[in-house]
Amino acid sequence: MAGAGGAAGTGGSIADRGGPCLGVGVVDPDYEVEWPQGAPPPSPHTIDSIELEGWREERYPDPLLGGMRIAGFHGTYYLSDGSSWPSGAGTADQAFMTLDHLTREGSVIRYHMTTPDLIVRRTDGSFGDHAANYRLETLEDLIIVAQYDSPVGTVASEALIAIDEPTNIVDERFNFLSAPLCSAVPVTITYELLGGHVFDETLFDEEFVFTSYTVVDFTSPRQ
Repeated sequence: MAGAGGAAGTGGSIADRGGPCLGVGVVDPDYEVEWPQGAPPPSPHTIDSIELEGWREERYPDPLLGGMRIAGFHGTYYLSDGSSWPSGAGTADQAFMTLDHLTREGSVIRYHMTTPDLIVRRTDGSFGDHAANYRLETLEDLIIVAQYDSPVGTVASEALIAIDEPTNIVDERFNFLSAPLCSAVPVTITYELLGGHVFDETLFDEEFVFTSYTVVDFTSPRQ
């Protein structure tokens, strides 16, 4: 169900990645996504935020793909009318990051990660009664910030909306995102280490197990 993202760090222009975005807030004028003619209209309620969770236990390095998984793909969608719906059937592509270097200032330790363009690509059909189809990309290499010797670390960054388009569900069950295509939206990822591991200088020298919790807010986009 889940695939792997690339390994290279972010860099170069957004336009070099392909897809609809030439920059933050700039959609390629040749890119067109039209709601199918004659189909019922999509839901008038859009997705204000998404909460994504990783598996109960992730492992670094990933036994199949290596690196540290950036974000999970299963979670909850919160709509503009105050309702919500859970993830369900669909497809997902995820990405992995690796440590480039770390810095420490007093009690704060920062892990500067080499990050691919992808955060998560998701086509979600819930349980047949809702749908969403989106791709979120990085705008910078991510930094995990933690208190030294703490089991909890956080990434605070932005995500680029690189895809928000219909799926094979083209009726009132489909929810678009509340932010425009190619806008940048706040993303926060919290990592919790398990099994007694803590954020210190030697963390990435060994195998460790963790969980992740991601919040993406589409109500305050930057264009």
